[in-house]
Amino acid sequence: MSDDKIVITGKMILTALVLLAVVMGSLYFLFAVDLTPVEEETHEEDGEETPTGYMIAGEEVIENEATDFIDCLEEGGLTVYGAETCPACGQLAESLGGYEIVDPIWVECLEEPERCNNEKVTGYVPEIHFNGELYEGDRSPSSLAHEAGCELP
Repeated sequence: MSDDKIVITGKMILTALVLLAVVMGSLYFLFAVDLTPVEEETHEEDGEETPTGYMIAGEEVIENEATDFIDCLEEGGLTVYGAETCPACGQLAESLGGYEIVDPIWVECLEEPERCNNEKVTGYVPEIHFNGELYEGDRSPSSLAHEAGCELP
């Protein structure tokens, strides 16, 4: 028989915990966030079309309301560091109205790698900061709104 033993180091445990956290965060956004584009509608009585909207947290939100919400998050100090190639980043961006809407609060690390390297704390994206400080709370629109002092649209 061999006396080979498996040695588990603290670094191995830490790596496993980080991977677990990333997977759990991705699963949360996959199942908890319902963001569905809403088509323009024509109302028979006045013939006017309503603007394209979004579903945020299960509620229809008109694009202007989503833009106002992002502006409030920006005023509340929210910055998101992400990459369009990252599935969790895409889910976060979509939960807030899509990449076009989140532009004021989004730092695209593939386009601004030096800024990301200088300002980010972890080696992972998406990374959320409020007023330059790492935010490790829930990433749902309602939690981010609460942290920034904003109302959901």
